[in-house]
Amino acid sequence: MANTLAADTPGKRARQVVRSCGTAVLATRMTPVPRGRPSDEDAGVDGPYASLVLVACDYDASPIFLISTLAEHTRNLQQDGRVSLLFDGTRGLKEPLTGARVTLMGRAQPSGDPALRRRYLSRHPDAKGYVEFSDFHIYRITVSAAHLVAGFGEIHWIAGEDYRLDTSGLEGVVEAEEAVVAHVNQAHAGTNSAIARRLGLAEGDWTMTGCDPEGCDIRCGGDFGRFDFPDLARGRTDIKNALVELQGGKRAP
Repeated sequence: MANTLAADTPGKRARQVVRSCGTAVLATRMTPVPRGRPSDEDAGVDGPYASLVLVACDYDASPIFLISTLAEHTRNLQQDGRVSLLFDGTRGLKEPLTGARVTLMGRAQPSGDPALRRRYLSRHPDAKGYVEFSDFHIYRITVSAAHLVAGFGEIHWIAGEDYRLDTSGLEGVVEAEEAVVAHVNQAHAGTNSAIARRLGLAEGDWTMTGCDPEGCDIRCGGDFGRFDFPDLARGRTDIKNALVELQGGKRAP
């Protein structure tokens, strides 16, 4: 797994696209036909099933999502955990096919990790209304491979270990995340606006939803933004320096 931002590798580029997206298309394998669903003979449904899911990421860029056991894709996962996720980074482009998109392949498993639940709810606060329901569960994808298409002629297959960020030695960011996000949102809202301006996003009530060693995420309504740090952050001071420099300030010693 990569533990550096020094090189602009395909794995790093793929993580940037994935972390910047708030939604993805989830493909699962259809299970035996339940009552009410067309039969295989009627509709040929013995194959992939695609659905839209809200996504967030673990610190190493492994995708996480919240789904109900009543949903078709969850029924499919309970029979076959192999999945594919498409992340679309082409939004707003005049010619979408010139933009970047990433397909991740791997296995989805439910997780009871409170840190993943917290990160997901920070990214998607509206989910707090149903996360307590007994039929909803957080799932995490263990990525086995990634396919990056970053425009015409720029196509890469990426092994899972080269996609995931090696977070060893970066625990300081994990420990500081909640405090940093709360502090920025409560005392330095201008930082979020500065990030939005840097990204060319519309003005609005932007809030920070999370930090990881490679950058931080903001959201305004249904719009998402991602600020990638110039250097890999290893703790709170590194995060602060990146945000201060963004606004033209000087690094802390």
